[in-house]
Amino acid sequence: MAWRSQNAPGPAPSKHILIVDDNAEIHTDFRRVLTESTPDSKAAAFSAGLFATTPAVPRGPSYELVFAHHGNAGIQAAREARSAGTRFALAFVDMRMPSGPDGVETTRGLWAIDPAIHVVICTAYSDFSWADVLARLGENTSRLHLLRKPFGAPQVQRIADVLCTKWHQETRREGERAI
Repeated sequence: MAWRSQNAPGPAPSKHILIVDDNAEIHTDFRRVLTESTPDSKAAAFSAGLFATTPAVPRGPSYELVFAHHGNAGIQAAREARSAGTRFALAFVDMRMPSGPDGVETTRGLWAIDPAIHVVICTAYSDFSWADVLARLGENTSRLHLLRKPFGAPQVQRIADVLCTKWHQETRREGERAI
């Protein structure tokens, strides 16, 4: 049975998530946290450095993840998903990527393709202010979120659960208004 809220009629929330990060190990960690049912000891050892803690956490829904190593690849993945009818509900986007657009420009590109996607900017650095990010993106930032590294597996799981459910509710309401 597909996962969905007990009170929400209709199809289950999208579990389609985009990960945009230039670090392949980060991709491995997101895959472990959001899709695997049992932690791999090698991944758990690496995660100890990235995630603040690696406790055993109860598994929620498993997500369909797409990975991109830079902003332009993430934007292209969103374009392809939109064309295929498998929109992303959520994107975790690294703020600092050495080649191509940074996290803010990647977010702008994602929203140009699909304004409904929730974006979580992930960063370990404090060389930018949240006010500057908001100013660069404009006033419509209700689908923008921040996650500071290192972060815990339960945080990532909860963010994915809440934002995918919220995306489903928002897009369902937009569809009802269009009828």
